[in-house]
Amino acid sequence: MEKFLTTRVKAWFAIAIVAVLLVLGYFTLWKNPSHTWKMLQPIDVSGEKTWRMAFSPDNKYLAVGTDEGIQVMDLALNKFVPEMKVKTSFVTNLCFSPDATRLVASDYQGEVRAWEFPSMRLLRAWKVPEPETAIFRFSPRGDRLAYLNRQDARLLDGKTYEEVVRLKDVGSQSFSMDFSPDGSTLVVAGDGHLLCFDASNGSKRGSIWLDQYFEEPRFSPDGTKIVCHAPDDNVYVLDVKSGRIVSTLTGLSQGACFARFLPDGKTVVTTDWDGPAVLWDVT
Repeated sequence: MEKFLTTRVKAWFAIAIVAVLLVLGYFTLWKNPSHTWKMLQPIDVSGEKTWRMAFSPDNKYLAVGTDEGIQVMDLALNKFVPEMKVKTSFVTNLCFSPDATRLVASDYQGEVRAWEFPSMRLLRAWKVPEPETAIFRFSPRGDRLAYLNRQDARLLDGKTYEEVVRLKDVGSQSFSMDFSPDGSTLVVAGDGHLLCFDASNGSKRGSIWLDQYFEEPRFSPDGTKIVCHAPDDNVYVLDVKSGRIVSTLTGLSQGACFARFLPDGKTVVTTDWDGPAVLWDVT
């Protein structure tokens, strides 16, 4: 009986400690704003609506795409530079070259422009169809600019913006892509497929076809694996060389909306629409 009472007292003591910690946590993290995330400062774009943002790779500038054009903030001065403002239709896509010397943007009218940065001297302008779904991505070396628009994918020269090759058989619903870390391979994801292309000449290196809609493929740091999510609430890790699924991450409650490798190449971080971020060991 005495042992039972001792155990019971210890249990209630433990519960009391947990309760106190919860109360302290409530008043510290919820009631005290200084211990929560707080706004550093609003970004004032003079009443314009913000649609896209992109940091320059050297972290010196923030390009903001609005419904009226592009504004560029000097992060050291913490203010927008009036001389760098450009008027366009509302911006649908923004990307910097890896060396931060070029900025490419597309707008809702289908106009794509490439500027020298930070001078904002216009280098070239061209038109694309269905601009609301168009995305652009520079290769890690900056020698290629990939363009993807639903069922049209092309590789452009990263400096002249001339078309190098139009990629074949990308499917009817392709909306996301990624370059391998060394820039040699471009992966395109869409309705039931992942396609890998040689980034130098556009030849197809391999394909993975499954009864899934793959989204946002991202290479591992060593380029040997690809992680992507799908509407079946799972995240898939695939081996690039064999094309096989090596890991299926399950248990996401409301469908994955983000999946990336961490720099160690052994861990994947995911988020879903109704849950916390989760770290997965995929070794």
